[in-house]
Amino acid sequence: MNALKNIGRKIKGYFVDVYKELRKVVWPTRLQLINNTISVLVVSFFIGAVVWASDAVFVQLVKLFVHS
Repeated sequence: MNALKNIGRKIKGYFVDVYKELRKVVWPTRLQLINNTISVLVVSFFIGAVVWASDAVFVQLVKLFVHS
């Protein structure tokens, strides 16, 4: 029974610590959130385009070497 109480205290302590840490978080404003979301989408699109273009080039190179 004592071990069960000890586990309960540890679990409660964990959630108390999580709550305390979440109170310290500086949450972004709506404008910051929108700007960051747009930035992530633009960068993701750009990286996707670079990967797609690289893949297309490598496919053509492989076709060139395989069919030669």
